[in-house]
Amino acid sequence: MQRSLPKTPKHDDLRAHLLELVARLLAAPAPPDQVIARFFRLRHDQLPPAPRGFLAATAYALLRRRLRTMLLYQWAWRDAPLFPWPEPGAVPTVLTSVEEAAAGLCRWMIEDLGASADEARRLADAALSRLRRREYPEGEFPLPPLGSPEKIVADLANRLPADPTLARAPEPLRRAARLSLPADIVDRWAARFGDVEAEALGLALGQPAPLDLRVNTLRGTREECLAQLLAEELPAGAPSSLSPHGLRLADKANVFRSKAFDDGWFEVQDEASQIVAFALDPKPTWRVLDACSGGGGKSLHLAALMRNRGEVFAHDTDAARLEPQRKRLRRAGVHNVRFLEPGTAAASAPYDAVLIDAPCMGLGTLRRNPDLAWRGPLPERIAQVGALQRDCLRAYAPLVRPGGVLVYATCSFEPEETTLLLDEFLAASPDFRPEPLAQPLERHGIGFLLPAPLDSTLTLLPHRHGTDGFFIARLRRA
Repeated sequence: MQRSLPKTPKHDDLRAHLLELVARLLAAPAPPDQVIARFFRLRHDQLPPAPRGFLAATAYALLRRRLRTMLLYQWAWRDAPLFPWPEPGAVPTVLTSVEEAAAGLCRWMIEDLGASADEARRLADAALSRLRRREYPEGEFPLPPLGSPEKIVADLANRLPADPTLARAPEPLRRAARLSLPADIVDRWAARFGDVEAEALGLALGQPAPLDLRVNTLRGTREECLAQLLAEELPAGAPSSLSPHGLRLADKANVFRSKAFDDGWFEVQDEASQIVAFALDPKPTWRVLDACSGGGGKSLHLAALMRNRGEVFAHDTDAARLEPQRKRLRRAGVHNVRFLEPGTAAASAPYDAVLIDAPCMGLGTLRRNPDLAWRGPLPERIAQVGALQRDCLRAYAPLVRPGGVLVYATCSFEPEETTLLLDEFLAASPDFRPEPLAQPLERHGIGFLLPAPLDSTLTLLPHRHGTDGFFIARLRRA
C-alpha cells in the first residue's frame, strides 16, 4: 500500500536536514552518534526536539541500506556496474557523500514509503535545492563538494521501479543487497552458518535494535521500575526474556528525559550485555577489576550485584572514557566503584575476578552501529583488533588471584575474536581452565533459557536470541 508523503515546505526543510545529516555521516570518520549529537547541538534553533528522533532513526535506516542503494544505482537494468566495483569490504561508491545521500533518500521514498519515481525525484530535488541555499551555523564545517546529486537521483528514479531485484547482477551481490552488507561479511557467515542462517543473521542485524533497559536493583525491583515508567506514560514495557534485570520497551522513547532515569532506576543496556555480569557472578566481598570499563555499564551492574559492597575497580587505557561514569554512579547510588588511572591496574592486584570486555570489530552491534560494516577489508580489521585483544589478555589475566575468575567478553561472534583467540590463550596459559557457565547463570535464574549443553562459552545472536551479537567466556585460575 502506498503511503502518502508530506508536501509542505516545512517537510521539504526536514528532508533537507535529513539529506545533510546523512551526507555528514557518510563523510565523517567519527561514530554516527557523535556526528548526530553535534548536528543537533549546532542546529538547536532550527530543529525543535520533536523531529530529531525521526531524523536520527531515518538516518540510521539509510545507513543500514547503504549497500542496497549503491547496488541499485550501479546495476539496475545494467549488464555491468556503472563504475568498477571495489574490493570486498571497501565502501562501494565513487560518489560524493551528498550524491550518495541523495540516492539513499530517493530509494527510501520509493521502496520504503511507496512514492512514485516522479514524486521521489521531485521531493529529493526540493531537498537538494534547500541544501544548496543553506547557511551553516557557527562552528559547523561546510559539506564537501556536492557533485551532481540531481543527476544521480534522476538516474536512480528512472531505473529503480523497473528492476528492484537486480536481476542482472551476480548472485553474491544480489544476496549482499538483500542484507545490505559487504559481500565478504556475508560470504564469511554463509561459510560458517550456512546460507539460510547467514541470511537470517544478516536480516536481523539490519533491523533497528529494541530499547532494552537494565533495572538498577539498588533502587528496587523490576516490577517497581516498570510501575515508575508506566506512571510517566512511557511506552509499555515487558520483562526481557533472558536477563532477570531487563525490561524491553514496546517502542522507542527518550527515556533519558524521564524522572525514573534521573532517579537512577535504570540504565539503557542491551540484554546480551547484561548477561556478562551474571556470567562473572561476583560475590559482595570480592575485589573485581573491570579492565576495559569505558562508559561503565558493566561496572554499574557488577556494583549492583555486589549490593554496593566489596570493590569494583574501573580501568581503561583512556581516562577520558571513564568520566561519564561519575555522573552515572551518583545517579544510580553506587558507592563501591573505584577509578584507576590508565596502566595502574596491576598496582591494586590481585583481584578475585577480572572482566575483560575487549575491544573488537563490533559486528554484533550492527543494529545500532551500521557503519561498523564499512571499516575496511575483514582480514586487516581482524588482525588489528586481534592484536588489541591479545594485549588485553596478556595484561589483565595475570592479575586474577589463584582460584579467581576471568571473564572474557566481546560484542562480536567472529571466531578469531572469540573461540580461536581463547584457544590460543589457554594453550599459552596452563594455569587457566574453562569453567562451565551453567552454574553461575542458573544461580540468577537464566541457565534454563540459554542453549544446551552450556559449556564455558556462550554466543548470543540476534536472530536466535533477539539480542546484540555477543560472546562470553568464563575461566578459572588454578
